[in-house]
Amino acid sequence: MNTIETVSVRFVRPYQAYKAGQVVDVTAGLARSLELQRYAVRHTEPQLAFATAPEPASLERAEAPVAKKRRKRNA
Repeated sequence: MNTIETVSVRFVRPYQAYKAGQVVDVTAGLARSLELQRYAVRHTEPQLAFATAPEPASLERAEAPVAKKRRKRNA
């Protein structure tokens, strides 16, 4: 079974139904054609690594006060 290779491209100018700045997955052949015609550029997701620091043991958290019930106005 053959699988079709897809590539993410970001359009730099409008093309048919696509708007500038839109990121779309297209086939590799179409991606190459769009690049050659300068409608789109290949889009790669940035490789970001996130880390979380442990919370200090003596951390105090502020809690929002409970809202009071509003009184109905007499008409």
